[in-house]
Amino acid sequence: MSTVSSLSLSEPRQDARGHVFQYLLRLPTVAPGTKWLGEHRVLVHNHIRPTRQLGMRGFRAWLTTPDAEHLTRCDCAWAPELGDHYRIRRDSD
Repeated sequence: MSTVSSLSLSEPRQDARGHVFQYLLRLPTVAPGTKWLGEHRVLVHNHIRPTRQLGMRGFRAWLTTPDAEHLTRCDCAWAPELGDHYRIRRDSD
């Protein structure tokens, strides 16, 4: 049995800071305890209240390289099977 379903990702894009990212088009199915992200990739979501259905109400998630200046670890409990994830850092953080 596979520990991770195939990833459904957008084409690679580049943000204003030059970081390459790819939107998740659907959530992967990940077996508990599986390390599914590469060493230099993190899962990030936007400021919209998380939902299991990507795109609903404008909620987006993507994979990118770590960026401590612009990202902060998120504790919202969205998709716990995917492990640690991050959100865009706000001025109030």
